[in-house]
Amino acid sequence: MIEYQGWATIREAYREEDEDDAVLADIAAQLEARVAELAGRDWSACTFRNINGAWRLSVMGNRNHASGDW
Repeated sequence: MIEYQGWATIREAYREEDEDDAVLADIAAQLEARVAELAGRDWSACTFRNINGAWRLSVMGNRNHASGDW
């Protein structure tokens, strides 16, 4: 069994004070589209949402065996 899980905080800049909201909105839109693609796969759970003002990407899933479709 292969199990994976993880999360990432998505930022546009290293420091919050330096972030450009327009650039961050573009990054969020691109990630939302990619997450929608991944959501259709039966072996993964992937969410992208704004939690307390910060964008979070979470992934988790498992497989009975390694295969070439990853």
